[in-house]
Amino acid sequence: MNTEERIPDKRKYLLENFGRAIQEGWIEVYYQPIIRSSSGRVCGEEALVRWDDPILGILNPAEFIPILESVNLIDRLDLYVLEQVIKKLELLKERGIYTVIHSVNFSQIDFFSVDIVDEVKKE
Repeated sequence: MNTEERIPDKRKYLLENFGRAIQEGWIEVYYQPIIRSSSGRVCGEEALVRWDDPILGILNPAEFIPILESVNLIDRLDLYVLEQVIKKLELLKERGIYTVIHSVNFSQIDFFSVDIVDEVKKE
């Protein structure tokens, strides 16, 4: 049985399970290293996200970000990613491990649906 047979309305399924995906860790943050070409050393990391769904498997951001943007829920995802990055950096600092600059992507929708600057300040 393929995904379409198990989940006939993928959009509806993703929206209904988005909160659960965050709570249960189905949304995973990965870090893409940014390499300085002159030295070959890591000078930063970009936080990227994947949704590892128990039914649908690993979802590419292109499969769920437009859906979240369409209903103004993308800020919840973006702030979750920011929270995970902050936790990682705090843990590295606590352990005395050198850290590099981290970048977090925010949707342009965030700037229209919430006061994203204020929300980031709260983190």
